[in-house]
Amino acid sequence: MKSIKPIIFILPALFLFPIPNFAKVLRYSEIDHKLKETWDKAYPVSYTKIISKDTEGKGILHFRNKKKGDRYIYTFIVFLPRYKYEENVLVPEEEGREVFVKLYFDPVEKEEPYSIHLGEFDEKYEKKSKINWIKK
Repeated sequence: MKSIKPIIFILPALFLFPIPNFAKVLRYSEIDHKLKETWDKAYPVSYTKIISKDTEGKGILHFRNKKKGDRYIYTFIVFLPRYKYEENVLVPEEEGREVFVKLYFDPVEKEEPYSIHLGEFDEKYEKKSKINWIKK
């Protein structure tokens, strides 16, 4: 009977506290196509290759905010070539630059759960959120 008492108290607690759903969160090895799709929707020119994934080396950043819910951030460095017009067609050149990209995943957003933000990332900007890293 002693072993049943802790289970009786723990079981209801599982339903009271929210548990994040990591099932929808893709690994870095599976996210390339989502980055490409989201990039193509957001920008008229495409990058040529992904130089680096998980630039922080910590995994996927998980934000939990009371108002916005759970959000996940993947970090990348991509190569964006310089483009030129040749006979009214955009042609990529050899030279270009490396661009830091953050791919946001918001599981609550049903229509477009992925979005892209360019530039460096600093987790200090999200002071009101609970932050943790997921190694996937």
